[in-house]
Amino acid sequence: VLLLVDKVLRDDGMDKEAVHDVVLVGGSTRIPKIQELITDYFGGRAPIGPIADGALARGAAVMAALLCEDPSVKLQPLILLDVMPISVGVETAGGVMAKIVERDTTLPTKKTCTFGTHLHNQTKVLIQVYEGEGTMTAENNLLCSFYLKGIKPASRGQHIQVTFDIDTNGTICVDAQRQTDYQHISANVNNLFRVGLEHPPDADAVLAYCD
Repeated sequence: VLLLVDKVLRDDGMDKEAVHDVVLVGGSTRIPKIQELITDYFGGRAPIGPIADGALARGAAVMAALLCEDPSVKLQPLILLDVMPISVGVETAGGVMAKIVERDTTLPTKKTCTFGTHLHNQTKVLIQVYEGEGTMTAENNLLCSFYLKGIKPASRGQHIQVTFDIDTNGTICVDAQRQTDYQHISANVNNLFRVGLEHPPDADAVLAYCD
């Protein structure tokens, strides 16, 4: 439990001394030992309660009031932002995860990274989209794979642009293109499909680096 609390504070760049109030939500928070651990962790400050049963409903009511813009409802100024819950990116040579959109990025967002072909005379590139925080793709979750084909043979390092376009609903559209060849392909990650992917995938058709 405390490891998770540590992680949340660390991700937000906060010290526990900066936390004024603690609200426990969820069935497990009724366990006396958990309440004791949280109280001790925050220097003896007991969590606010008991509102565990109504906390989610209250939050939903506040969200509804903000969306409706009801002038009769008086609320403290709040800014609610949609953010990415987890980083997404593509696999590069050696199984390295190249993050294109980092976790907690405000949505909607559109980001492009430039990669390079891994081999001389490479005619196709395998785009494998992953989610996760690991530095290696083996530690993360594969979302979809597809090939960008029809690349004209040339020396290694030919630029391939990969763009992630994510809307406020978290729908991810991935676009890969080689501009000089006018070759390009797009995939909607939420469909979790694979476009033209052989089994097993071609190990030579990988991306080499990220700018």
